[in-house]
Amino acid sequence: MGFFRTDGLSVSGILRNFAAQIYIPYPMTRIKALATLILTTLLCMPVMAEDNGVVSPYSRYGLGQMRSRATGWNSSMAGVGIGAQNGSEINPLNPASFACIDSLSFIFDVGASVQQSSLKSGATRINATTASLDYVTAGFRAGRHLGVSLGLLPMSNVGYSTTKDKTITDSYNHSNGITATSTAKGGGGLHEMYLGLGWAPERHIAVGVSAGYVWGSIDHDIATSYSDATMASAHRSYSASIHTYNMQAGVQGYIPLNKRDRLVIGASYTLGHKVNNTASMVTGLDTAMAHNAFELPHSIGAGMSWEHRGRLRLSADYELQKWGQCRYPWATNSASEPYKAMTGYLRDSHRIAVGMEFRPMKKGTNWREYVSYRCGLSVTTPYTNVPTQTGSAIMGKGPTTYLATAGVNIPVMNLFNARSSVNVAVQYERVQPAYAGQIKENNLRLCIGINFDEQWFTKWKVK
Repeated sequence: MGFFRTDGLSVSGILRNFAAQIYIPYPMTRIKALATLILTTLLCMPVMAEDNGVVSPYSRYGLGQMRSRATGWNSSMAGVGIGAQNGSEINPLNPASFACIDSLSFIFDVGASVQQSSLKSGATRINATTASLDYVTAGFRAGRHLGVSLGLLPMSNVGYSTTKDKTITDSYNHSNGITATSTAKGGGGLHEMYLGLGWAPERHIAVGVSAGYVWGSIDHDIATSYSDATMASAHRSYSASIHTYNMQAGVQGYIPLNKRDRLVIGASYTLGHKVNNTASMVTGLDTAMAHNAFELPHSIGAGMSWEHRGRLRLSADYELQKWGQCRYPWATNSASEPYKAMTGYLRDSHRIAVGMEFRPMKKGTNWREYVSYRCGLSVTTPYTNVPTQTGSAIMGKGPTTYLATAGVNIPVMNLFNARSSVNVAVQYERVQPAYAGQIKENNLRLCIGINFDEQWFTKWKVK
């Protein structure tokens, strides 16, 4: 809070100074910002949980298709951000970046996407269109060199439905062939609501920590039916409800190279731990339980960004997720433990990403001179094992994901605000299987993020 000077006991002096120093009490504004953020996040939670925007058969394995923590600004830069910081950007990839959030602003960023998927196996091709609300984040400065961010992010998505017919020609007591129809479908996923703090103890160093609540459910149903009504159908379902936590820490260093260039380097670590939830497998009238069924991996990442004259930014990231020793529930041939948490069915995942951002003018009088152009490339190795052939029990390496992105940041300028913007990104994703005969995926995705950057904490004066 501010205090008014009295200039002695003169009533006229008190009134003059009162009129000259009227301003919005920014501590109360910070409380209003936090309350608005929490309410908006809670309202968006059921929307994100309802539609996950995925139609991939590979989401059947593991915890589903793992999602990036990228938001609007870096969705067009292939998700780089471990070594990036900007006062007008919210970057959940590294909580240390929250320390540089602009001290006068309240930033609110929300994003959604539309995806066109093409799945091909042999001569069969299937197209599907999905849409989803991707993230809701916000951030503001809570104190000197202390930034706060709160948001809702997707962690994994499960969504698929497959059908396959097979003719059986040598079935017992049947002179004619019958058709066996196998169906598999699944849905669900995990979501995270996080609260992060970033602090800059020194001018060129920032550290941060983020704590999140992770929740969600995963369901799989597998059934086989026959064209001959005398043959009994078979059905098996898997389900799990997961509630756990997520902890992430990060550090960033800012190195001024000269008057025109600077280098930002960063590192992040996500704590791996056991998830003490139970998964169930139902076969007919029998139910089997796997206790302490899941485990989240230890993850480490490093990144760097080189910035030139405030107009050009080149960034690169590397991330390792240690899934290889994580527990996961699996059906066994054991009569005593038909469903059990085991290791060896997941593998370590690596992600390499590079991105570029270019703005023609650092300052200008026309809004077009503030438009930023971005692009990026990334490669992500799989964390799951999948059957090497259709119907095979032999598991092997899952598909590798290649991502190419491009987009623009368009400023929203009016009499009251020249800091908000719209991020538009186009992503082409290629999911390349490791074995012949498996399903190939091509995804074309349009991402739109709206970044509200309001000067809520400016001390307005009336003179």
